[in-house]
Amino acid sequence: MKDPASNTFLGAGSLSAKAGFLFAHSLMPTVMLALGVLEIFIYYGA
Repeated sequence: MKDPASNTFLGAGSLSAKAGFLFAHSLMPTVMLALGVLEIFIYYGA
């Protein structure tokens, strides 16, 4: 860290790994629903 006063553990620009992880985690219900619907379509031969 070249400038500890402005660069914290949140990272430069206040984006952090935690925020990225939480965003990815918020996509899980949508992905799980899409995969479930796909499995239903496959079961019925669509």
